[in-house]
Amino acid sequence: MECKETLPLFLIRKETDLSGEGRSNDAWLDRMVVNKTTDGGANWSKGVSIGHNPPKDQDKEWPAINFKNDDLYLTWTQFDKYGSKDAACQSNIMFSKSSNKGDKWSKPILLSQTPGDCIDDDNTAEGAVPAVSGDGKIFVTWSNQGKIFMDRSYDGGDTWLRNDLALFEHAGGWAMDIPGIMRSNGMPVLVIDNSKGPYAGMLYLIWGEQRNGDSDIMFSRSSNNGENWTVPAKINNDASGKHQFFPWLTIDQTTGYLYTVFYDRREHEGNETDVYLAYSMDAGITFTNVKISESHFVPSASVFFGDYTNIAAHKGMIVPVWTRMDDGKTSVWTTVIKHEDLVKAASTQK
Repeated sequence: MECKETLPLFLIRKETDLSGEGRSNDAWLDRMVVNKTTDGGANWSKGVSIGHNPPKDQDKEWPAINFKNDDLYLTWTQFDKYGSKDAACQSNIMFSKSSNKGDKWSKPILLSQTPGDCIDDDNTAEGAVPAVSGDGKIFVTWSNQGKIFMDRSYDGGDTWLRNDLALFEHAGGWAMDIPGIMRSNGMPVLVIDNSKGPYAGMLYLIWGEQRNGDSDIMFSRSSNNGENWTVPAKINNDASGKHQFFPWLTIDQTTGYLYTVFYDRREHEGNETDVYLAYSMDAGITFTNVKISESHFVPSASVFFGDYTNIAAHKGMIVPVWTRMDDGKTSVWTTVIKHEDLVKAASTQK
């Protein structure tokens, strides 16, 4: 029998205080921790600390891997003091990497040239998501002060642009008001096409915004490493003026197809909420919207709903993850969808 090495898996999380004091303890956001398993999740390492820099706070982390050399990259927001309204308090986007499978991480460096405030709102620098090209280029996007920014590195994170690129106006800011949701965001999500298809190297970006009063999911792409981008276009194909929110984006690297999941209220007059999946087989020129939830739910703003959806896709298998709320109780849901079944469902919903 052929024996194959089990690939390591990583869990990267913010460290939260275990004293039971929660936010009243200064240690509740003092670092990130990476845990690793090499046996499929049966056992996990004790964890390696990343970004510990007291008294500053660390939050909103997101990782990526360089498949050219297996380096790991992490971006996040560092707050001078989370939630402070002091005008001198800053939030900044940070970066660290590991070249030994997560066992040791580099000293964090500052990426963002424009600091935000510490309030955890539109003028705070947050939502940093890295994406890595097949040849090792690193791209990072985030939102701050009503703009979506990007930075990039061509040498594994050692050097970055002198000035961040301001890509788009983030209409309404990243902190979105959604009826029935305690807290919502439209932070940008970035992916890159590393497939062998015709759009290899293309960068894709989505975000939520409230340009027209309601909430929409916006999309743009770049074919030249982020120098130029297409005019932002709306992914949700309704004309209802209803809310679409909390998007996440992925790419099936075996096909180059794009998939995004989000919440949608196009069929309802109140806060009833469905879950939609939109897919594109032509580099985002067109998106097809498909409702994937079996029934709607009605959230309550008195209960914290959560901050994210998520989605993964590989070899034509799509796995979205979302939250729903029933009678004030939240639950996390997922499903496995074959691409051909998604296309079939789209044809029946037209």
